[in-house]
Amino acid sequence: MNSAKKKPPFPTLPLYGALGLVVFAVFIVGVSKFSERDPTVREKAEPRQTRDLQFVDLPDGAIEIKDAATGSAIDVVPPGQNGFMRVTMRSLARQRRLQNIGSEPPFRLTAWSDGTVSLEDPSTGKRVNLRAFGEDNARSIAYLMSANGATK
Repeated sequence: MNSAKKKPPFPTLPLYGALGLVVFAVFIVGVSKFSERDPTVREKAEPRQTRDLQFVDLPDGAIEIKDAATGSAIDVVPPGQNGFMRVTMRSLARQRRLQNIGSEPPFRLTAWSDGTVSLEDPSTGKRVNLRAFGEDNARSIAYLMSANGATK
């Protein structure tokens, strides 16, 4: 009298699915390995235009943006607006605090020959490729490249 219960068979569908995923990954790696273009290497982009900027927190929560070369205000971001700019600047400012760097050194906005735009902190060496976060987010900071005067 065999009282042992039979185990249900191992589900083969997930096993075949995982095997198919592995085969697909190996295929993609093989294709990219033997193609003429290496996806990890980008063409060397050249800076087309740069602008050094200073960001000043105002008491009401607004951010005043100044051209570092002239000291003139080029824009004021009202409180609660342009969240992407605020988050990006907070992350760059955090790196400065960790390295005991004040807010005096300017940030550098750069338009590159490949169409990308970056915001860099030369004092820490940190750079943010703005297009990596989508075109709308990139535009929310890239407009500063050609902004002329403060708006409220």
